[in-house]
Amino acid sequence: MKDVETYFVFAESVLRHSGATDESITYRLLSHTSGLVQGWASFADGSRLEFFESVTLTKGWVRRTRYRYHYMLEGKTLFRYDTAPHYPHLRTFPYHKHEQNGKVV
Repeated sequence: MKDVETYFVFAESVLRHSGATDESITYRLLSHTSGLVQGWASFADGSRLEFFESVTLTKGWVRRTRYRYHYMLEGKTLFRYDTAPHYPHLRTFPYHKHEQNGKVV
């Protein structure tokens, strides 16, 4: 990719073609090579995905330095992936998944 704005356009296109019944996406350009993307998508089955990414462009590649993808149904978490640094004992730290049963892997 040539710049972070190109990634913003790509992310918006993915969301618009996701099959969501309703969606919202916003982005904030921090520099030519970094920015923030956040939004949500609602689906016909009543589920909802909320997301946040902090991205940096390095040598044409997008790197997600921080992220959160939270998928819910009827207000209950089905899963959430994020990089919050609160599970340092995990082998994949800071990358982890919160499962529906409360387990963090």
